[in-house]
Amino acid sequence: MNDAGFDVAGETTGAGRVAWFQVGTGEGELSGVAFPFHPLLTCAVDSVARVGRLGLEGVQFLVPVQHAGAPAFRSAVPNWFTPCDPASRTRLRVTLDSGEDAVLPRVAAQLSELVMLMAPERFAVEPGTRQEHMQLLPEVTEFWMGEGRHPVTFDTVAPDWTLDSIAYTADLFAEACRRIEIRTSVQINIGRA
Repeated sequence: MNDAGFDVAGETTGAGRVAWFQVGTGEGELSGVAFPFHPLLTCAVDSVARVGRLGLEGVQFLVPVQHAGAPAFRSAVPNWFTPCDPASRTRLRVTLDSGEDAVLPRVAAQLSELVMLMAPERFAVEPGTRQEHMQLLPEVTEFWMGEGRHPVTFDTVAPDWTLDSIAYTADLFAEACRRIEIRTSVQINIGRA
C-alpha cells in the first residue's frame, strides 16, 4: 500500500466515491504472476467496513500493464463459480481505457475474443463493444498519461456480484491485455449493467 483515503461525502469527486487506494507492485515486472485484484478488493472492503455498511456499486483500477512481463500461469483469484446458482448471474459493464494511447480501440475485437477463450464456463463476454462507456470517477491526472481517452466497453455476465466475480473479471481483462502485449497503463471500470 502506498497511499489511501476516504471521501465518504463525495466532497472531492461528487461521484459517490467513498474510498481510494494506491497500491504499488514494486520495481520489477510481475512476470508469471497475476495482478493482485482479489487481495486488494478484500482489503479495501474490510477497511471501508470500518466506517459503516456500504454497498459496492462499482470498482475502478488503473493497471500498469506495461510492467506486467510474461502472462500469469493462472489467475490468483479463487474460482468458486462452478457451484453458483444460475439465477444469480449478473450483467456487468466493463470499460477499459488506454489514456492517450489509442491501442484499445484497435485491438477491441481481439481482446474480446481472448477474454471469451480465457473465461470459465460461468462467465460470458459479448463479442461486440458498446458506445455507452462506464467512467466511475474522473481521471486522476497525476497517475494518468495525458488527457486523450480511448475507451472500449464490453457487456459481460458474471456468476454473481461478489468480490470474487469482480476480481475475476478484472483479472480476465488485465491478463488479456497482457497477452496481446498492450504496453501502457489501462484503466478498468466495472459496474452492474
